[in-house]
Amino acid sequence: MSDTLKDYYALFGVLPSIEQAALSAVYRALIKRYHPDIYSGGREDAERISRDLNEAYEVLGDPARRADYDRKRAASGEFSGDYQQAGRSDSRTRDEAGEVTKDWEFVVRYYPAVESQRVRLVQLSSALGFSFQIAVLESRVFDNPQKTANGMIAEYLRQYFGSHETVQQFVLRAVQAGRKDVALEVNRAIRALGTPKRHQVENFLERIRSHCDWDENSNMPPPINRYDGDRATNTETNAATTAGTTGAQDVDDAVDSKVRWFLFGLAILGILVIAAILGK
Repeated sequence: MSDTLKDYYALFGVLPSIEQAALSAVYRALIKRYHPDIYSGGREDAERISRDLNEAYEVLGDPARRADYDRKRAASGEFSGDYQQAGRSDSRTRDEAGEVTKDWEFVVRYYPAVESQRVRLVQLSSALGFSFQIAVLESRVFDNPQKTANGMIAEYLRQYFGSHETVQQFVLRAVQAGRKDVALEVNRAIRALGTPKRHQVENFLERIRSHCDWDENSNMPPPINRYDGDRATNTETNAATTAGTTGAQDVDDAVDSKVRWFLFGLAILGILVIAAILGK
């Protein structure tokens, strides 16, 4: 019987909504990499990881058992996933994309937008980026990767950090700043206490800041954009504006040059006329 306290989805580094075919593809890639005969790490680690993967897949790989597992998790109140387990899967999954590199490179050749969305997801979680690759390759839906990526980010944040958007944005800033310990503390608090009510959010986040000794306003890099799309970035927009300004300046310079030559010609003509009159 499955242990509902074990987060099998986090073990695979996938979201609960993952399609069955994509889940199978993730399992095949992981079990191949951690086969004791080929894994580059210790054999004991490979055997332990392989056992965990097989245990999880015995449940999630069977649609009926997976549905039963999901029902038991919901009934037990396990709405928030185990971010610590997801973190371990994330560190293991950093190189997993190598298993699908050839197919992915071919897809990117014809649909380059998929790669920019994968990079977005990797900023948040390497495992999430890998899951995105698998989902795209399995579904063969390449023309709207932004929609897929946005959905995965929204579900990931909801799965591990609750449904309140202010808390989710706080976590995004923490992860972007390299403070995954802050994200882990948020996850632990929500798993123990539940998602804070609207009037409790600021106090909840202040306690997280104090406990983790984090000033989120110091040296903050640009945030991960959970709704990033095909719109121009600030850099692209500024470049376009600069290009437009430069083009307009070039036109003005050309007009000024023509005027100067025209006036110069009139001056020469006037001198010649005066010289002719005086010569008479």
